[in-house]
Amino acid sequence: MSTRNTPEVDPRRDLRYGLEEALDGEVPQELAERMSAHTADCPECADEVERLRRLKELVRRSCCDTPAPSELRDRIALQCRTVTVTSTDADGTTVRVTRTSWSS
Repeated sequence: MSTRNTPEVDPRRDLRYGLEEALDGEVPQELAERMSAHTADCPECADEVERLRRLKELVRRSCCDTPAPSELRDRIALQCRTVTVTSTDADGTTVRVTRTSWSS
């Protein structure tokens, strides 16, 4: 599993959050192991994990033959390269800055 620059895992964190990320290998290994151990003892969570697995598999199978329209791919690519930062000064003034990287 990937351990991209992820924050420390709070041991009190509700394990229902992050199931999709765990299925995609996007959570720290420690959290993935805790989630796996929990689902082994919790039928409700095990059912939810299985439901998400099936949903992800259905989406993969349903979407693999038809590529997304080029306009959609372009919009998604633009959103992935765009960052908006909003800050509020002590006097209540709000400043929003949006930057887009055009390099690919």
